[in-house]
Amino acid sequence: MNSYKQLPLLPTRMKANTKEKLYIVITTVSSQKEAEDLSNYLLENAGAACVSQIPQITSSYHWKGKIENCEELILLIKVIETNKSGLIQKLEANHPYKIPEIIVLESHSVNDAYLRWATSIV
Repeated sequence: MNSYKQLPLLPTRMKANTKEKLYIVITTVSSQKEAEDLSNYLLENAGAACVSQIPQITSSYHWKGKIENCEELILLIKVIETNKSGLIQKLEANHPYKIPEIIVLESHSVNDAYLRWATSIV
């Protein structure tokens, strides 16, 4: 027997909007504090369903004529299409970087339960 908790199924009346799409917005930040603050802001104010933080990456990039290398965290922000534009505007306005990396990926396949959940909480 596995050690996973047995969670109740979502109510059947909670149907996913089949026209709704899920997007993953990718951005980076320089510290755990920035990751937590920005994640919480997007969850509370911008319609994000979930924000996953991936720590300890190294980014290399051109900046002011030099190649820079720095430690960062990646944020994977899950958002439904209805909230995508507003989330991106709020992310741009509240991001700690002068020129933030904001990449939007459209998901082509999402399990039904997750899409129902993401649609229901926002």
